[in-house]
Amino acid sequence: MRRWLPNLIALSIVLAGYSYLRWSGPAPAEEAAAPDLVRLIDEFDVARVEQLSVQSQDYTATFSPTAVEGKWTAVISPGTIPASLEPDQNRIDALVYSLRYLYAGRKVVQQPDNLATWGLDQPNWILALKFKEGGTATLRVGNHQPINNTYYAMRDGDPSVYTISDTLAASLPQAPPGWFLTAAPPDTAPAP
Repeated sequence: MRRWLPNLIALSIVLAGYSYLRWSGPAPAEEAAAPDLVRLIDEFDVARVEQLSVQSQDYTATFSPTAVEGKWTAVISPGTIPASLEPDQNRIDALVYSLRYLYAGRKVVQQPDNLATWGLDQPNWILALKFKEGGTATLRVGNHQPINNTYYAMRDGDPSVYTISDTLAASLPQAPPGWFLTAAPPDTAPAP
């Protein structure tokens, strides 16, 4: 046993050195390079948003922040929502922030021959932001890809078709009542 001990120690040192160099060394070039991320809507300050419009195949919802409290007001067409219901501020804020930080998963095609292939000839949703200084940003969301959990999307001014995560579309209500709280919030004023 003693005869093998120096060889066993030498082998252990060699394996430890190899492991150290292999796992703590610099990353290979292909792993170090970050993928090119494409922001689908240019970075914007949320305070600059004058209007958010969500158009589906069934309804159009238009939201505008109020000047006093920064809350969102809503106009839905067709107008089927009772005036007593308050817009869901959290849902609207979440959508605006989702659009602010929306990146494409990948570019599918540079110049599509037929937008119908991607569901972008008659998109499921058209999301439009209008800014106080007059600029706009529009995103069209087309067919769903359930295998990849993505949707096809296209931004105005860019002929390319991209994929986006389906979490954005999951936050969009299928029917207008989803934009509103189910009941008016309780009055928070203290009792006399």
